[in-house]
Amino acid sequence: MEKESDLANNHQDLEFYGVMRFYFQDAGQKVATKCMRISSTASTADVINNLIEKFRPDIRMLSVPEYALYEIHENG
Repeated sequence: MEKESDLANNHQDLEFYGVMRFYFQDAGQKVATKCMRISSTASTADVINNLIEKFRPDIRMLSVPEYALYEIHENG
């Protein structure tokens, strides 16, 4: 059981975590997926650097070293 002071400290940080699934699609329409645990305090640069590390084998195979990040919603 957490002490009252521990609970107060957790709420003061206002940090939470969630798991997000990311998809990498190459020019040949081949898709790879990875899940990442993301902190609410992570910067965009942190997330992108982690994605590059996770997808590195797939990204290395690109003939043109360009890629983009899109947000896709389940409802379209």
